[in-house]
Amino acid sequence: MIKYIKSRISIKIFLLTMIILMAVSGISYGFVAAFMPQSYSDSLNRTLAAKAKDLAESLSGYSLENAASIIGEFSDANQSRVVLLNEKGEIVREWLGNGSLVSEVTISSSVSEEEQPVTEGFAEESTTAESGDWEGQTDQEVSYGDTIGTVVEGEGSVVEEMEQQAMGHYEVAFKDSENRYTLFVFGSTQLVNQAVEALGQILPWMLFTVFGISLVISLFYSRYLSKPIRKLGAASDKMAGLDFSVRTEMKRTDELGTLSRSLDTMAQNLDQALKSLRSANAKLKDEMEQERELERRRMEFFAAASHELKTPVTILKGQIEGMEQNVGVYKDRDKYLARAREVTVTLQNMVQEILMISKMESWGFSLKKKELDLAELVRRQLADLTELFEQKNMKLEITLPDQCLCRVDPALMETVLRNVLVNAVRYSPEKERIRVNLYKEIQEISCEGCLRGSGNPVDAKEKTQGHKTVRLEVENTGVHIEDAELSRVFDAFYRVDSSRNRKSGGSGLGLYIVRQILEQHGAGYELRNTDNGVLFRMKLPLENMTFTG
Repeated sequence: MIKYIKSRISIKIFLLTMIILMAVSGISYGFVAAFMPQSYSDSLNRTLAAKAKDLAESLSGYSLENAASIIGEFSDANQSRVVLLNEKGEIVREWLGNGSLVSEVTISSSVSEEEQPVTEGFAEESTTAESGDWEGQTDQEVSYGDTIGTVVEGEGSVVEEMEQQAMGHYEVAFKDSENRYTLFVFGSTQLVNQAVEALGQILPWMLFTVFGISLVISLFYSRYLSKPIRKLGAASDKMAGLDFSVRTEMKRTDELGTLSRSLDTMAQNLDQALKSLRSANAKLKDEMEQERELERRRMEFFAAASHELKTPVTILKGQIEGMEQNVGVYKDRDKYLARAREVTVTLQNMVQEILMISKMESWGFSLKKKELDLAELVRRQLADLTELFEQKNMKLEITLPDQCLCRVDPALMETVLRNVLVNAVRYSPEKERIRVNLYKEIQEISCEGCLRGSGNPVDAKEKTQGHKTVRLEVENTGVHIEDAELSRVFDAFYRVDSSRNRKSGGSGLGLYIVRQILEQHGAGYELRNTDNGVLFRMKLPLENMTFTG
């Protein structure tokens, strides 16, 4: 239980608030009980003193007999004991403040009666009062009777004791007497005792009320303080779990509101930092994957290149050794020197292609783009390959615009066109057709096949809308490629010719180089079968295009 209380701030706030409220209420009640009687008594005495002073001043206009009734009314109204003494210190009359007259001495004008000792009559009245009128009075009232009894013992002691106990004493005179009298007024404790008794009676109810109010206030106060703290704690727990999307969103203007806003700002900043870090990590991971993939492809490429270079090098080595030893057919050195030269040219071309591929696959490679008329570049390539077309009696069908300006790397784009056109001629039978089309494309289109861009296959039907592109198509008739081979024709050292004859099939790097160059330009490409042959299609995005014709 104690462990549970220590772990919950709401319970600790509740108990602490409850204890404080109960303690404050108890201390307040204690102060009231301790100081209220005296304070209340002082207040009553001040009021009584003012009234007594007014009474003493007003008695000079009355006779002694008439003044007695007025003094009695004053005593009853204020529940105060009043004693009237003559000049000799003898008690003339005494009022207890409850309608009772304790003693009375009749004053006559005869000298003999005045000289008669008053104490005898007072003693008789005192005895009567003790046996009758005092019955049922409080302890304080009985003590007053005891004081009256001291008159017999001596005048001085009575007067001195009255002066000590009385609230005040006043000199009074009556109109029917030349004598001076002293009026002693005693403060009443009955009202004070009643107030103290009332405090004792309401104590249980006050304790119950204070407990109930303290309970309600403590519950509200603990909830009011602990709720935002719990909310901040829950947000902190989520942030500790790297969930920075949480927001406290408190509308308070105090320190907790400031802490809430600071926590929200920190969560937002950490969320952005974490997202940025995750994005950077994802990017780094992608780059590492690309690097690993590039390294894998590079290793595969160089492994294949080593294998491809091994064959012509072996052939060249054998021819040279045969000619050196002058054995067999190699005695005809002129013939095999020419063949060795052909092999050397093949090796040179392969090495150049390998170096080009290695350069493009390096991290520091960048395109050297310039504004180029692509239509004019196609015309020049077709003109350079005219002899090759004539050797196979092939017919050209060309559709080109007058001008198509775009930003590309001229040398690399020339390599793309040459490799594509050479492959079209090389893999076509004699007397077939080669169709070359170059046109712009802006509206939405759809095409079927295996369109590839940036090295990734695209869906069979791809739609491109809204951006300007130029499309180049080269179709050679009379041939067909198996579907299983279409997805591999752009791989390094892959040749459709199963015999892998270099005279008819080349090195197998032509379309691989095309792929690398087009991916560097962000262009899409595909090779697919048509009803009449095989179609190569390239889609080049144009940064700045001027297209006429």
